[in-house]
Amino acid sequence: MYEYDEHGRLLASTPEPEWDDTEREWMLELARWRSEVLCPCGCGWPVQIAHDEMAAREIEVPPPTRCYVATKQADARKAYLKAAGAGATLDGLLFGARIRPPTSR
Repeated sequence: MYEYDEHGRLLASTPEPEWDDTEREWMLELARWRSEVLCPCGCGWPVQIAHDEMAAREIEVPPPTRCYVATKQADARKAYLKAAGAGATLDGLLFGARIRPPTSR
């Protein structure tokens, strides 16, 4: 929120809260849902299904697909450790990814 004088000059500003009451309630409900409804193992399925032996008989797991971004990042981590030598660590390192810009002809 901004406050101006009669000449249009800024006199004061008051920052708005990052989260209002509604947004806080949404995030709290999301956290509750994740902790109470979703299976804690991280499979992403609701507990009602993931922990039901009868339902498990109907679950199919399709063949895996490959994420080529994650594959390239794993390759980069391995190459980094190899080049850095003994005692190297990945602690604190983030391996991002981007698409190489096209080469001009």
